[in-house]
Amino acid sequence: MSWSFGMLWRVFGRIVKDNKARPICVMIDALDKCNEETRSNFLNHLQYLLRQDDSIHKRLKVIITSRPHVRIDAYLPGALDIPLDPDNLKRDIIAFVAAEVNKLPQSPEDLLEEVQNTLIRDVNGMFLWISLILEDLQKSTTSLRTIREKLNSLPKTLPS
Repeated sequence: MSWSFGMLWRVFGRIVKDNKARPICVMIDALDKCNEETRSNFLNHLQYLLRQDDSIHKRLKVIITSRPHVRIDAYLPGALDIPLDPDNLKRDIIAFVAAEVNKLPQSPEDLLEEVQNTLIRDVNGMFLWISLILEDLQKSTTSLRTIREKLNSLPKTLPS
């Protein structure tokens, strides 16, 4: 059996509208990755659902992540928008890098500092990029020279 959006939405709607239902938290990640028709369809359905019954607001909490070009507020006026641009993320990124760099195996202090400075400088607000680089470095049982070569040849962005 193949589940269509309409079938899944009807089931979801019944769950959310059930007065006996406990609070529900839904996380939609990377809405911007959906094609425009699917994204618009989803947001229209969500908007309609939230307008049907005020009690739904008490039970249903929705978190949607997306790049800024997707205007979620056009469908859900009053939704809280928390921009996550590189400037807003800098403090969190510095703390994350500092904690993770200390897990690197057998590295002298000056190398740890070099890794930390390079990652923070080149990050562009991408936790995933940092995580992947650190994971690669943590798995490396290579020489200091090889680690420095990796640092100097890091890609500046993630592939699309």
